[in-house]
Amino acid sequence: MLRFTRYARNRMRLFRIREDEVTATWYESEAESREGDLVRRIRRFPGRFDGKPLLVVVDPAADPPTVVTTYPLKRGWRRP
Repeated sequence: MLRFTRYARNRMRLFRIREDEVTATWYESEAESREGDLVRRIRRFPGRFDGKPLLVVVDPAADPPTVVTTYPLKRGWRRP
């Protein structure tokens, strides 16, 4: 179960991102990185977001984990 900030919900509405896509990115990501206390996870959704991957930034220390922001990446993403 994830909680969403108002900012994250507004970004979801702006980019037409569904809650199930954010949840899938959090639990089944293709890549993960950390920046301080935040975790960034990336996942592709074929046929969505013009082929660009979806980025989800979550604060896992919060209870429940809180989505800070989410958006499709403007540039593509290459696996390391």
